[in-house]
Amino acid sequence: MAQDHSCPVPEGVKQLDIEGSSHDVLFIISAISTVITLISSTALITLHLLRYTAPKEQRQIVWIVFAPFVFALISLAEIYNYSIARYIDPISAFYEAICICALFLLYVQFVAPAATVKGTFGEDVFDAMKARQENEANNSKGNWPRITWIAVFQYPIAMTLAIVILESTEAVGTYCESSLKPRYGHFWTSVIQSLGVTVAIFSIVRFYSRMKVLMKARRGLAKITSFKLMVAVRFVQTVSIDIPFLLA
Repeated sequence: MAQDHSCPVPEGVKQLDIEGSSHDVLFIISAISTVITLISSTALITLHLLRYTAPKEQRQIVWIVFAPFVFALISLAEIYNYSIARYIDPISAFYEAICICALFLLYVQFVAPAATVKGTFGEDVFDAMKARQENEANNSKGNWPRITWIAVFQYPIAMTLAIVILESTEAVGTYCESSLKPRYGHFWTSVIQSLGVTVAIFSIVRFYSRMKVLMKARRGLAKITSFKLMVAVRFVQTVSIDIPFLLA
């Protein structure tokens, strides 16, 4: 018997309708929230630009502060038209990867500002990072700054690969968001994305642990916590919707 490769749909699930009062109310609420988020992000960015005294730091902060508006705008578009949601939602995940890299670069600027004058990563920057390590017990024989850089910047590459797999499998009808079976693209995009973000976040936290005193003075932990809480809200929203489908 031929194997059925069709995407399983949980019993009782109905096709979403983008017409009707409930959709209109949801869209209006999302639109208002998006406008509020835009105003808040723009205000914070403007304050930084008006006092642009530390460009290398503030440039990374601007990337991060703009993230809530990107997330809100993508969500608004998805609510406006449910059918495009699966195609544009990865944009949010990709921007998250960019912000993770921006956060790491911000941390590097905190610990080795003099070595980053050229604006590029080289042995001088890696050496400066290693020299600022506070906990000698964490010393390693290997070049951990370079390893950390690779571990963080692999995330945008991993997300790009995940998006390519998502879009290509969606085009040929083998994505299936309601299943985590390996024969569907959703499984592979989930694995790649999960591994990418786990490695990146672990590397940044490990970097923080090597520079605790210096990073505490610059509120480094608060920055990564606030950003990940924002991302966590999106994750909880997605999981709360996906779990009933995956368990069906």
